[in-house]
Amino acid sequence: MSTSAVARRYGGSLFAVAKREGTLDEIDRDFDLVVHLFKDYPRIRRVYEDKKIYAGKKMKLFGSFFRDLISPAMLRFLFVVIENYREEYLFDMGREFLRLYRQEHNIVEARITTAVPLTEENRRFIENELSEKSGRQVVLRAKLDPELLGGAVLRFGDLYVDDSLKTRLKELETGLLIASRTRPDRSRKDRKEEHNVSETR
Repeated sequence: MSTSAVARRYGGSLFAVAKREGTLDEIDRDFDLVVHLFKDYPRIRRVYEDKKIYAGKKMKLFGSFFRDLISPAMLRFLFVVIENYREEYLFDMGREFLRLYRQEHNIVEARITTAVPLTEENRRFIENELSEKSGRQVVLRAKLDPELLGGAVLRFGDLYVDDSLKTRLKELETGLLIASRTRPDRSRKDRKEEHNVSETR
């Protein structure tokens, strides 16, 4: 089974159960916490995905680790994934659940890349402006890229705005290059007349 098929099956099932039980927000928070923990502590993720560790032992380990951090429903889901040897697909399942969750709540994502970190105030301002203009709740995903030098690059649906200093410099460089290539060269006649004038002085 392909990665996308596994993600749709498990992520979709989790979404359906959570919607039926009215725990969508809770599962969304839980999945976000699990993903961030695994990203921040790769060793924990490696243990979770290690197929050499007996499933029962793994469930005992993570049952103890997550017991006060996530809901029983989310913990059961992690166990089901372990029992079916699908641990390496967990992040893909999370993305599928998040896609369905945002679709359910009319939430869309915008992406912004900046040379320096966004302040929380700037983040909220951009989210509010985009939400107001689109009529939908917007979640802003920020990414750092020092090579931009300054400014920002924004992607939101079909909208793409590149106001980075790096792009401005490239445009300036291109403009200067084109200007140098298209600068009119003086004709031979003009140069000859100029030479004659200089000789009469």
